Amino acid sequence: MNLQFSAETIESIIDIAKIKRDDSTINTIIERHEVSSEDAPYVVAFLAGYCAALHSDN
Repeated sequence: MNLQFSAETIESIIDIAKIKRDDSTINTIIERHEVSSEDAPYVVAFLAGYCAALHSDN
């Protein structure tokens, strides 16, 4: 799968990931699924983007 994002979208996802990196729900998901410390930043970014997408639909 080849996803392409605009520079603005990438910046927004990064900003959201920075805000959400200490989110207890996201950290619980990471812990429960035993995500490695190497992969955790990617998971945070993905979940932050997913959360943002859910909220943009409302």
